Amino acid sequence: MMDGSEEDDPSGQTSASGTMISKLCADARVVRDGLQRLQRDARQSCEAFQREGDVPADSVATLLSLSAASAHASAAESSISAMVDALNRAAASLPHQPAEDIGASAAAAAAVAMEAASEEPGAESSMVEEEAARTPSFRLTHTSGRPPTNDGPPARRLSRDELSGVFGFYQPWELTPVAPTIGKTLVGWAAQQYTHLTIDGSERGGVHQLWEGMPLEVAYRWGRRATNLAHLHLIYPRAASLWCRGIWVAILEGNAAARKATRERREEGQAEDGAAAAAAAGASRQDGPSAASSIKVLSFEKAVDGEPYAELNDVSADPLPPFPSPVDLSALEEVHRMPHGCAAVRTGGRVWHTPLVRVMTFESDDGDDEVEAAKEWMTSCEHLEVFDDGNSSTVDKVQLLSVPPPGTSLARLQSIGTLGKHGWDLYEGNADAMRDVLASMREALLALLERGCRRSLSELPIAVEGKITTGHKGVLRELARLSEAVLQPQALDKPQFKIEREGEMELELIEWMANESSQVQKLVREFAALAGVVLYENELTDAADTVYFPRATIFRCPPRHLSAEVIDGLARTVANSMPQCRTIEFVDTETHLDAAKNAVVFLKALKRHMATGEGQGGSSSGSEGERRLSVKIEVSAGCISDRSRPLQGWTSHDLPAIDDVHLDVKGGLPAGATEEVLNGSLMASLAGIMSRPGVRKASASLHRPSLRQGVRRLFNTQLAGLSLLGAPNTITMGHHIFTSTITVARRT
Repeated sequence: MMDGSEEDDPSGQTSASGTMISKLCADARVVRDGLQRLQRDARQSCEAFQREGDVPADSVATLLSLSAASAHASAAESSISAMVDALNRAAASLPHQPAEDIGASAAAAAAVAMEAASEEPGAESSMVEEEAARTPSFRLTHTSGRPPTNDGPPARRLSRDELSGVFGFYQPWELTPVAPTIGKTLVGWAAQQYTHLTIDGSERGGVHQLWEGMPLEVAYRWGRRATNLAHLHLIYPRAASLWCRGIWVAILEGNAAARKATRERREEGQAEDGAAAAAAAGASRQDGPSAASSIKVLSFEKAVDGEPYAELNDVSADPLPPFPSPVDLSALEEVHRMPHGCAAVRTGGRVWHTPLVRVMTFESDDGDDEVEAAKEWMTSCEHLEVFDDGNSSTVDKVQLLSVPPPGTSLARLQSIGTLGKHGWDLYEGNADAMRDVLASMREALLALLERGCRRSLSELPIAVEGKITTGHKGVLRELARLSEAVLQPQALDKPQFKIEREGEMELELIEWMANESSQVQKLVREFAALAGVVLYENELTDAADTVYFPRATIFRCPPRHLSAEVIDGLARTVANSMPQCRTIEFVDTETHLDAAKNAVVFLKALKRHMATGEGQGGSSSGSEGERRLSVKIEVSAGCISDRSRPLQGWTSHDLPAIDDVHLDVKGGLPAGATEEVLNGSLMASLAGIMSRPGVRKASASLHRPSLRQGVRRLFNTQLAGLSLLGAPNTITMGHHIFTSTITVARRT
């Protein structure tokens, strides 16, 4: 018979039941404490977002989710608290369960629960998911005979500031449909949250039609609502800089009008309060809203997508009539890339007060009078630091820099944009135009110095599109003088040239700069380091051994007769000062009868100075690092017919390694010469060039119609079939509008 002491003892059953209930109490307390901590953290996160004030648009969803999480945590915590109370009552009603046992078992159960949670991190989430799946779509609010449970409110009511912060991320056309629901007051509060507003006219943005359909009066009202707007940005379509000019002007002026009205009401209220308020008016004026527009940055951007439609310039381009009194824009500090057509809005009676502008840059839009459009922006600019007229003319830049009054109006200036934006070098060769350029340089220097701009600029970029020749010596001197007078000392050594195309430079400037100022030498050296083409005209007396032209790939000189000293100096310069040079062009404005002979003489001298190793003068298999050349020679038809012996004997000359040779035949047949003689000499010249090992291609272009017809006839009757006979070279002929080219190339 079994011992029935444990089975029959009710206290044993009670102890087991009590332990189970105590464990339930401990588990419930752990869950309740976790929910309380989660609710507190979510509430603190919401408060942190709200304290920051300027919530970015992509964080609105985060703010709403945190608010919802806090509300759900509150409701869950209330339910768990009720369950804990019920379990405590159940534990207290059990007999033979001392209070200390209840506490001890609860602590032990809590430790076990925490250890289990740490060992099985997925268990809690799975239990929550199962519980959520079993949760009905209703809840029990009251049971008869029992006190109602405190579950908290079913939803969290957002404050005025929270609602305005959320709707402050809505665009104007998004707020309009919800205005009947949320009320006009909340719409106004939401608009007050605007700090950055973009009027997007790009195709990518997809909202340009909404801006185009907005009446100017409505845009003005939105400007009055957005009293905290700091940055107004316009993206205008291509070729349509006037698009929606009336819209952004209305928003700007509406903002200024609302701020002014707010300040006036504030001052009227202070006046009505009496002398005590008047005594504190000075201090409150510092703390209160300014009467000026709140906009600090006005920027413009040209859309990169969509087709250019100039017709879009008519869309909302004309602004509302100007105010009779000046518009206070004294908070405006930066204006970026404003098209001149938009700048013209200040003409015609519209008066804006902009005394604190630090950055003023314009964008050329091919308007009628760009200088006049920008002048109003330059009338008061004592704080101006960055200026760029966006124009191609130094003369126009000088006119705008001369608008501020003499004195210290430009003392803070640090940048005036790029000089010669579209290439002052284009005036080369025109004496009158060159004098105008020099005069504009001097006027620019005078205008800056008269207005206090002395060694204050941090940069002075110079744009060049074409070439710099000896005809630009005066311009280089004026640029050096201007740089020394207005650039900060530490900026004098910074690079200034911006080459927008392949830069060309005359070699003679290297020798000329030796007797010039240090700043002139710096400019010449800097341009030489960027030049891709080096020209020689005349006056070279000293060879250059220093690497002045590290990027130059082409050396160009006339094929006329030069002295042995000059030829040796040029060859030495190309070999030592142009390490990347791979093309030699013998070209001139006129033809020379001995062009072929003179070219061969130069190439021989170049071979002597080129450090390409032994046996590199035309070897078909050069050593590593050898420099292989392409050669172009302008020759006359008479040179081909009468003096082509140097070309026919190309293989006998001691020349550098050459890959291809091109002959550009200019002029017509000389007296007594025939087409047959010319054609025969031409083919003999090409054959002589190709006979040299290493040469891959030889070609000749003819420009005179009579010569082109003769060569075409020769090719069709005698040469076309040679390419089909398995010869080592192929012969082809190509035709352009004004040129016919015959090419002999080695088969591959």
